[in-house]
Amino acid sequence: LPHFVEVADEGRPTIPPERKYARGMQPTGSIAIIETDLRRLVAAVLAASASPTWLQDALGDETMTRLQKRKGEETKRRAPSSVPQDLLAYTHFYELRKLIVTNWELFKPALEDRKEFDTFADKIEDFRNAPAHSRELLPHELMLLDGIAGALRGRVTAYLSTKDPEARYY
Repeated sequence: LPHFVEVADEGRPTIPPERKYARGMQPTGSIAIIETDLRRLVAAVLAASASPTWLQDALGDETMTRLQKRKGEETKRRAPSSVPQDLLAYTHFYELRKLIVTNWELFKPALEDRKEFDTFADKIEDFRNAPAHSRELLPHELMLLDGIAGALRGRVTAYLSTKDPEARYY
């Protein structure tokens, strides 16, 4: 095992508190990057290729009702601060994934390889679930999640820069 991993009494590797996240960002940071970039991509691709009601058309009534409920709860919880008005900001990863997969031909120019995207998405869902339930990711899982975030950010940025040359450097 790497020098920064200890073995717990149960024989499973654990990370000493002083070494947690030393080589990468916390999993919530990588997941936030992934979700934010996918939201940017969904907005750019679907808004450009669909009607003014593209989000409603893509998600359907049931999901739109859930997003409006999430927004309402966030508004109450964070009052008097303002919250994002765009309902896309309230989508969960699995909803973003479904949007992309359902409209794959529109997203193929940006994400290129469906099998790779599905593999990344499966890992993201696994890695998103563990910390949400107070279970730590192992060092190699943290590094893989950082790598997936970087790979997706690179693809999304490259694609969006073809739509807006001014964004090439961001």
